[in-house]
Amino acid sequence: MSQVSESEQLNRLKAIIEGTRAGTWEWNAHTGEQRINERWAEMLGYSSRELEPISIAIWHRLCHPDDLVRSNEAFQRHFDGETPYYECIVRLRHKEGHWVWIHDRGRLMSRTPEGDPEWVVGTHIDISQQHINAQLLNKLAETIPGVIYIFRMYADGRVEFPYVSEGVREFYGREPDAILHDASLVFDLIHPQDVERLHQSIMESYRALGQWTCEYRVVVNGREIWLEGIATPEREWLDQEVVTWYGVVVDISHRKALEARLLELSVTDELTGLYNRRFLLQRLAELLEDYRRHEVVFSLVQVDLDWFKSINDTYGHLMGDEVLKAFAATLKKRLRKGDIAGRSGGEEFLILLPHTDTGEALELIDDIRSVFAGTEFFNDELQTFHASFSAGITQVQTNDERFDQLLSRADKALYKAKGAGRNRVHIEPDGHCSLDEKHKS
Repeated sequence: MSQVSESEQLNRLKAIIEGTRAGTWEWNAHTGEQRINERWAEMLGYSSRELEPISIAIWHRLCHPDDLVRSNEAFQRHFDGETPYYECIVRLRHKEGHWVWIHDRGRLMSRTPEGDPEWVVGTHIDISQQHINAQLLNKLAETIPGVIYIFRMYADGRVEFPYVSEGVREFYGREPDAILHDASLVFDLIHPQDVERLHQSIMESYRALGQWTCEYRVVVNGREIWLEGIATPEREWLDQEVVTWYGVVVDISHRKALEARLLELSVTDELTGLYNRRFLLQRLAELLEDYRRHEVVFSLVQVDLDWFKSINDTYGHLMGDEVLKAFAATLKKRLRKGDIAGRSGGEEFLILLPHTDTGEALELIDDIRSVFAGTEFFNDELQTFHASFSAGITQVQTNDERFDQLLSRADKALYKAKGAGRNRVHIEPDGHCSLDEKHKS
C-alpha cells in the first residue's frame, strides 16, 4: 500500500514538473557528478544526449562568467547555513549563441560523513521573456519624465518598493537598488510639513482601495522639489491585507511656481506690489470674525495721498507712479511683521493692524507719515518736490457686525484729516489728530 502511495506521489511530482516546464538538476558538490532532465537541455536548444557526458563542467562552460561567480557565492552562503536555500538568476549560453535568462533555485539534500556538502537538487525556470519585458519597461521608464514604481504595504505597516525606475536618482538623489532594499530612503526626504498628509493619503487609499494622488515636497541636497504621485492600488492577498500600488511620480515644481505666481497676481496690486482691495476686504472680514470669537483687537487705517492729481498734472503720470511705488516701499519698510497693507484704488490705500489699538496705530502711522513727507522726489528736469498723505484710523468695536462699519469710520476719520489741512492722521471716533498736530496744539 505504501509503495502505491509513493508511486502516486512520484507521478504527481512528475506531472507538476512537466506542467511548470521546469528543468531539474541534481549535483554532487563532492564529486562533480550532475544529472539533468530533458527540459533542462531543451531550454538551451539541446537534447540531453548532445550534452553527454554530463558533469558540472557543462555548467561551467555554459554559464556567463559574471553569473558563475555570483552563483558560487550563493551556493557557499547556502552551504554555510546563511540562507535556507540556494537562489540566483543567471545567464546560460543557448546553442544558437544568445543568452537565456534562468531563475536557478536549489537546496542541499545531504552531506558526506565528514560533513561536506554532497547532493544538491534544484530547478531551472526560463525567465527570458520576463527579463525582456523588464528591459522594455526600463527603456519606457527612461523616456518618461518621472519615476515609475511599484509600492507595497503590509498589514503590519511594513512597506517596500519591489520596483523603481532610474528616474529616482534625479528626484530623490538615491540609487534604485538602495531604495529596493530600504524604502525609508524615500520617506526620509519628505518635507516635514508634508509627511503627515502624505501618510494619511496612503492609508486612505490602502483602506478604500481608491486611486492614490498626492502633491508633496522632497528636500534633496537643500533643494526643495514639488512632486505629484499617482497610483492605482490592488489587494494582493485578502487574508494578509497586502496592497500593491502601481504608479508614477512627476516633478510639478514649475507648475507650483506658476500657481504661486498666479495666486500672487490675484491678490496683489501690479504697480506697488501691495495687496489689492479684494484681498484686503477678505482679511478684514477674517479679522472681524476673530474679534467676535476671541476679542482679538485690531485697527484699520485708510490712507489717501495728498494732492495726487496735481502731482500727475504737474510732473506726469509716470512720476505719479513713482510716488505710489515710493509710498508702497515706505510701508513695506516701516510696517511690522503681521501688518497688512494694500492699494484699494488710485492713490488710496488700506492698512490692517492686528493686535493693535488706536493709540499704537497712531504712533506707527504718524511715524510713516513723517518719513514719507520727508522723501524727496526728482522729475526729469531734476526739479525736486515732496508728497504727503492723510490717514484715518479706527479700532474694531463691540457693536461692529460688518466690516463696512469700520470702513465707514476710517473713511470719516480720513475726511476729517484732509479737512484739517492734510498731511496728518485722525482717529475716529476719538477725534485725535497726528502727533505733530497734537504737539502744535
